[in-house]
Amino acid sequence: MSIGAILIGVALFVVAIPVLASPWLRGRRYQPGPVSSSTAPLTADERRREILLALRDLEFDHATGKVASDDYVMLRAQLLQEFARYMDEQEEDLDALIERAVQEKKKGRSCAHCGAPLREGARFCPMCGAPVRAERSCPQCGVVVTLKARFCPACGAAMAAALNEVRI
Repeated sequence: MSIGAILIGVALFVVAIPVLASPWLRGRRYQPGPVSSSTAPLTADERRREILLALRDLEFDHATGKVASDDYVMLRAQLLQEFARYMDEQEEDLDALIERAVQEKKKGRSCAHCGAPLREGARFCPMCGAPVRAERSCPQCGVVVTLKARFCPACGAAMAAALNEVRI
């Protein structure tokens, strides 16, 4: 064996020891980071998808033996708790959305195309220019039908008598 080979072996040994010992010298344990790798905040749908994918992956890893049962129970509980928080936030958002829809309905009609509020008697939307569908009520059952309808699609009553009840 040559002296050069021995020196290269010793140099590799000296370099490898600090690299291999650094985790024990620091004393820190590995902590997994957030689920998402991007720096931008996640939308609600992206967050829900990330949680469900993490749950699916956890189930698979547990079934294949990659995750111990104790760790599986703890991680699953954490993911389910996070998903429950997400659902609570979504429920509050849904309540606010319903409340806004009720308030808009109380205000009056809106354009079916763009949602802009319509004045009484308007034939075209002031925002998008879409024609407003003229409607009237059936004299028999009260179902809203188009102006061109001759008979009510719900009860079959003739619409000729209801011409004076036109709602535009």
